[in-house]
Amino acid sequence: MKKQDFIRKVAENSEFSQKQIKEVLDVVETTLVDVLSTYNAEEGAYEEVTLLGAKFSVKLREAREAVNPQNPSEKIAVEAKMVPKVKPMTVLKRACESLEIR
Repeated sequence: MKKQDFIRKVAENSEFSQKQIKEVLDVVETTLVDVLSTYNAEEGAYEEVTLLGAKFSVKLREAREAVNPQNPSEKIAVEAKMVPKVKPMTVLKRACESLEIR
């Protein structure tokens, strides 16, 4: 489901307009990025956010050696970098477990 489809669905299930919902989602998205980009010196880690049945965080992906997809016999060095991580919470896991297998 794309963002606009999601906005339409939320509007159908609420008394808010699609414009209002889009504005709120845009603010949530911007705020989520801002918070995840914040380093908490006291805890020695980036901030985490628990929202919508998931825990959003940032983690370090260590430097590693990988295979060049254009030349499989060649190894390339991949630098360490910070990457987003999303961990589903129990409520979301349970909701998925109850789905019919198709």
